Amino acid sequence: IKGIDKIYTRSMHGGVAIAQVLFDVGEDVEISKVKLQSKLSENIDLAQGNISPPVIKSIDPDDVPILTFGFTGQGMDQNHLRMRVFDIVSDLRNIEGVANIDVHGGESPALRVLLDTGAMNIRNVGFDDVIKAIESSNLRVRAGSLKNRIQERVIEVDGTIQTKQHAEAILVLPGVTLGDVAFIEDGFQEKTSFVSVDTPQEKNIPVVFLSVAKRKGKNAIDVAARVQTFLEKELQKESYQYITYDTYRNEALVAKKAINGLSMNLITSVIIVSLVLFIFLGFRSAMTVAIVIPLTLAGVFFIGYISGKTINKITLFAFILSLGLLVDSATVVVENIHRHIQAGLPKKKAIIH
Repeated sequence: IKGIDKIYTRSMHGGVAIAQVLFDVGEDVEISKVKLQSKLSENIDLAQGNISPPVIKSIDPDDVPILTFGFTGQGMDQNHLRMRVFDIVSDLRNIEGVANIDVHGGESPALRVLLDTGAMNIRNVGFDDVIKAIESSNLRVRAGSLKNRIQERVIEVDGTIQTKQHAEAILVLPGVTLGDVAFIEDGFQEKTSFVSVDTPQEKNIPVVFLSVAKRKGKNAIDVAARVQTFLEKELQKESYQYITYDTYRNEALVAKKAINGLSMNLITSVIIVSLVLFIFLGFRSAMTVAIVIPLTLAGVFFIGYISGKTINKITLFAFILSLGLLVDSATVVVENIHRHIQAGLPKKKAIIH
């Protein structure tokens, strides 16, 4: 495929293979995904065995979280704290500029089925009967769609098991339900990870992390401010009085600090250049450069604003570099004009020369 730079592959336990495809800088992401999908489809006949269709996902810098919060709950275990955090997630998704939200820590709710082998033997129920009954009763099926000239609405039947009562009523064999041969309890999935934080005062504090990524093209500082404002108001409610949070990652502050630093460098460089020109070439030359440089940069900012472009750390750093070229050229031109005027040439001829 034209435009591919490197390909890395990795095989993992469980029959999973991951291929990472790196495209050349400047290649369009969407077009590259289409080309990759097309090439895979052309060669799908080469797949042997029970290989599922490949899933293509793009890795975008905007997918990296800009905010990470750590939630702790007084008198609350990690699993129940996770459930309360998910109550917040549903509202967070409605905030403008928010894209992906990830929650780490604690386990997801699950129904635990504890089989009673004695009851199974009495009713002549096998393990396969129970598994097939659960699988056939835990489905999500597409029932059709409603179309008009503008849109299409897909209709799905949610037949997944939601409650303990629903699970107990599953028919395993004629006249035998799952509740007759098993004990079913509301619980959580088996623990597969340990998430905690250490502080100088306490070690291994159970915590649930909430990470927020912004949408592509959105201002990280504005999105972070909206998310933090929402959390401050939300956690003031009585239902969250025993839950507190700390901010462990805030890329918006890092970006804001870097941009402010570059902006100060920009202002400082203009002042230093104007001061040097004032000392060696006089007030008029210094004022000329001091006015021309900000006007030039303001024109660049204005054109970018009306064309819908945004400023980030890279573009602002480019402005710093271009400022050096601008100052160098302006200094050379002004110094050359000043030299010709001192040599006795009229101002117009000095400017031409």
